[in-house]
Amino acid sequence: MGERVRSRYKVGPLGYSLAGSYQDAEPYLWNNDFEGKNLAASATLDMPLDGQASFGFQYTNSKRGFIRENRLSDNPDDPGFYTRVNDDYPLAFGETFSPNYGNAFIPGPGAYWDKTKYYIDLGYSQPIANAMVDFKIYKNIEDRKEKNYSSSSLNSGYADGELVLDREVASDRSYGGSLEVTSILGSHEILGGMEHKVLAYGDTTANYVDKAYNNSWWSVPDYLLSYEPSSEGICWGYYVQDTWKISDNWILTGGLRYDQYKNEAMNGSTDPELDDSALTPKLTVTWKFSPVDTLTASAYQAYRTPGLPETYWWANGDTGGDPVLKPEKNNAVEFLYRRDFAKWAFMRISAYHYSVDDYIMFRYDPNWQGVYNIDKAKIYGASLDGRIKFTDRISGNAAVTWQQSEKQGDIYDTAGLLDEIDYLPEWKVSAGLEFKLPWESVLSLTARYVGERSTIYAYSVSSGWPAVEQTYFKKVDLDGYVTADVNFKIPINKHAELSCYIENLFDEGYEEQYGYPMPGIIAGAAIKFSL
Repeated sequence: MGERVRSRYKVGPLGYSLAGSYQDAEPYLWNNDFEGKNLAASATLDMPLDGQASFGFQYTNSKRGFIRENRLSDNPDDPGFYTRVNDDYPLAFGETFSPNYGNAFIPGPGAYWDKTKYYIDLGYSQPIANAMVDFKIYKNIEDRKEKNYSSSSLNSGYADGELVLDREVASDRSYGGSLEVTSILGSHEILGGMEHKVLAYGDTTANYVDKAYNNSWWSVPDYLLSYEPSSEGICWGYYVQDTWKISDNWILTGGLRYDQYKNEAMNGSTDPELDDSALTPKLTVTWKFSPVDTLTASAYQAYRTPGLPETYWWANGDTGGDPVLKPEKNNAVEFLYRRDFAKWAFMRISAYHYSVDDYIMFRYDPNWQGVYNIDKAKIYGASLDGRIKFTDRISGNAAVTWQQSEKQGDIYDTAGLLDEIDYLPEWKVSAGLEFKLPWESVLSLTARYVGERSTIYAYSVSSGWPAVEQTYFKKVDLDGYVTADVNFKIPINKHAELSCYIENLFDEGYEEQYGYPMPGIIAGAAIKFSL
């Protein structure tokens, strides 16, 4: 169930917008109930000399239960893998409180996290002669409270529902800013700028851990339960771009970007550090060879630095910070052809080839969590999409994508079980119809097909005495699926709009990630106000 509220207004030089939403969902997997609240506000203020100041604020609070494992075994060769612990919910893997130090970090009845996030941004735009200067800064403040409760199946000396873990995590303290200048010089539009961001988190504080319940084979030191941040990522980016309108039919865009990235240890941490930089060019040619036909070709390099969750799981997951985590560099070629059919239709055909060095891979299996680089990944494909207006009241859209991938040097897949990127389907298809009905209401029908996907699943088996644990890897295939959605919108008055929606109309059973079924039919309503 979901509700949304929004309003916009302007008084003289001051403009503002307000938006709010509320969501509530019962658990469809064992213990994963959800409640979410969101409030966003933005304001602009016209300044002297045609300048404009802006302010944005967003508050988000979400509470979600940790998924409890609903299989008797993680071993796919064991009959318990296909046997539910709780018959009220589907077969599914579970989650753990990270990092996992014992029973107190395995979700019990009612285990949950409660996350609150504040996002603030300030900006200023100022025209100077024939140039425009844009400045922006932002700050994230995110905190997560986590609580776990005992499960008698994990420790028979406890009843279900006793508090065994209570901790607070300052999960995001990132901040950054940018400065950009755009200028028109004859037939050239020159753009230059710089960006800076710091990827940071705060303290983790364990208010309570029941060590008797935890019952791990080793005593958990206090410094592993409460600790200061061990690292932060520092990114600088500088770029320049020239868009040259050679003629009415030809546009040439060239650009160059320099990025520098560091992941630095702090507070006495011995975590491994990262330091890298790259210079990446881009060239795009656009040819409008008729009033309705446009062809665009691009060749470029793109540099992606690892994000905060990726660096954390690289250093603290099963990878243990070895080998060094490198940023991605994508050597890309793209082609796009578009044809417009007056005002009633258009069609686009695109093709692409990406060759990625040091592809960043995040794996999160029940028995293996970590981030590392795949030496080389190739992703290539083509797509066709378009929109058509059948009548004044009926229109349609459709898209089909074909894609392939290859990989080399996957340290996780040492047996060579999979020669492609995990979870990448060969085919994706979508189609939709939109009907304009009386009273300015709109009915939308959409359908989506996602083809088969493959991944590698890691699981552990213990044998002998004393027990020796061995990790095994298995290639698994996920079936393709088709989902259908319906959305109906109707104005209540000139300031309000009601919408009702049904997602997964035919209750299709499918998985986007192996071992975690997606929900069936979802129905809800939303109301939007505007001034």
